[in-house]
Amino acid sequence: FGLLVRGLASLPRPPRDPRRAAALGAALGSLAFALLAGGAPSAWRAALLMAAGLGLRALRRRPRPSALLALAALLFALAAPKEVPGPAFLLSLVATLALLGVPPGHGPLRAAFEASARTLVATAPLVLWIFGGVPLLGLLANVAVVPVAVALLVPLAFAHLLAATLGVGALTGALFEALSAALAAWAELFAAPELGMALPPPDLAQGVLLCLLCLVLLLARGPRRVVLALLLFAGLAGAEAHLRWREQPRTLRVTFLDVGQGDAALVDLPEGALLLVDAGTAPAGQDVIAPLLRARRRSTIDLAIVSHAHPDHIGGLAKLGVPIRELWWPGQARAETPDAEASRVVAALAASGTVVRESSALCAASRGRHRRSGALLEVLWPCPSWDPGYDLNDNSLVVRLEAPGAARVLFAGDVESLAEAELVAGHHAGRLSLRADVLKVPHHGSRTSSGLAFLRAVRPQAAVGSQARFHRFGHPHAEVRGRYEAEEIALFLTARDGGVTLRERRLEGAALGRRAGTMLRIPRAAEALSGNRRRRAPRPRRLRPGASGSRSPRSPRPPRPARRARGARNPRRTAHSPRPRPA
Repeated sequence: FGLLVRGLASLPRPPRDPRRAAALGAALGSLAFALLAGGAPSAWRAALLMAAGLGLRALRRRPRPSALLALAALLFALAAPKEVPGPAFLLSLVATLALLGVPPGHGPLRAAFEASARTLVATAPLVLWIFGGVPLLGLLANVAVVPVAVALLVPLAFAHLLAATLGVGALTGALFEALSAALAAWAELFAAPELGMALPPPDLAQGVLLCLLCLVLLLARGPRRVVLALLLFAGLAGAEAHLRWREQPRTLRVTFLDVGQGDAALVDLPEGALLLVDAGTAPAGQDVIAPLLRARRRSTIDLAIVSHAHPDHIGGLAKLGVPIRELWWPGQARAETPDAEASRVVAALAASGTVVRESSALCAASRGRHRRSGALLEVLWPCPSWDPGYDLNDNSLVVRLEAPGAARVLFAGDVESLAEAELVAGHHAGRLSLRADVLKVPHHGSRTSSGLAFLRAVRPQAAVGSQARFHRFGHPHAEVRGRYEAEEIALFLTARDGGVTLRERRLEGAALGRRAGTMLRIPRAAEALSGNRRRRAPRPRRLRPGASGSRSPRSPRPPRPARRARGARNPRRTAHSPRPRPA
């Protein structure tokens, strides 16, 4: 106890200068305010920054803004390392860095406008990357809403806190609630137009150019800023044109998407049309397929094929946000459960102008063979129509895709043993052909599908199964994996390999560390749209006038002359023989 008293007596006395005492009190108050505000990353960043600055003032040191910001970021990173990659802390840090460059001496309105403009420009790459747009009206909202909130709402919040502590919080509670609702409604007026919030996500080159553009606008001055900004704008336009050209290939590209426990695939057809095969669940349609469509600069789906009406195949169809020109589906759900969610989704699409075709019409037209944008889509099942004795899985729409010079893909939906037996019987009878180079694994790898007879009829070189990373179904089951291994079929799983892309002959997974792909052996271009692998009869030879129809035995080909050594003279032309000239 004596040592403790002696230690307390040896502490430095509080400063006599009232300004130093006020600085120390304000530093402690800023930390208490951050704790009171809920401990948000932006609040702790501001509190630590203010506490460090005021502490240096109390120690009669002149603080440097950049060093203070670095110290605040370091302290917050040590205290909460998991919050550092979050958008709240990053945006707060970048916005504060931008505010450090606001020159003093301007009027309050001009200073507020310039501070808002600098924060908008500095945070534009992060906001576009995280939220998919840049709120351009935020430039005006920061000038109109934020000062009012600081001048009225913050003092009223402290007054309400004091009144609630004294037991008379009812006097200020209604006023505080009304002012908060008014400011929220005022902010909603600026957020309603969503100006700048529908920008497509940039690729790597565009992201680098955008960051350079923001740095130029923040740091450069005079004519140099205008020239550099124009050059970077031209670079952004060129990168956007290249991205649109690259993401709309003129060859077949099939992307099996990682949508969890569901199915979805985007197909770029050779002549530019876009095909969607299944749409996953509703969250997958909104969080996976729709962002990918924006990233690939696709605003329309030319054809959507829904294998059946289960939610993990049709749920995301209403969440895409783009028009669909044509829809194929079996039609069993419309006849059996017209009030179900899937039937309502299809009815809404039909009311919006989408051409809806069911399996009966698809099988009857051109014997199920439909040409779309340089490719052949062959409807194999359920033909001539769906069977009322089968469930939705066995009545799944089975479509085979072929394109010249590209691998053939069989989309098998969720067919199980009954439908597989019918397909194999039709294949052996010659009514249809199941041959494909890539197979979409039926029913996610369930033990009731991917039968051995079905795999031997299809004879794929690779197969792609769609499963969630953590699910309770056990797909693909061990016996199903064994069948694919026994038939030497390369098996890709979205739960392990991520999204899987087929471009012409190469099948490749997108997961990090598993970039190894599979090269496929594809038929010749003349056989690609023939519908089977049978060898065509040779064409009759066109004879020259006077030639006989019988082919004479070939005479042996004379041996080729020995290759002349480098530097040796040509015996047919000597150095003295003149070079022949045209007449």
